[in-house]
Amino acid sequence: MAQLNLRLLLICQLYSSVDGLGTDERTLARIVCLRAEKDLDELKREYRRYFGEELNEKIHSDTSGQFQKLLLTLVGESGRRV
Repeated sequence: MAQLNLRLLLICQLYSSVDGLGTDERTLARIVCLRAEKDLDELKREYRRYFGEELNEKIHSDTSGQFQKLLLTLVGESGRRV
């Protein structure tokens, strides 16, 4: 149960970091960079389930440059053209 609550907290923080005007790059980077690959896959699934959109698409639309490339690589979207 605690693991589910942690994932829910993290996906809500991810959503808040890319929702609306501006991007909270610090929060976005902290969550993406500090989660294990398996954990990120689960977070991406939960994000899609709760918010109806792909996390990598939000990262792509809200970030740019090397920061965008880093985040997309970490979430498993490194083959995408940016």
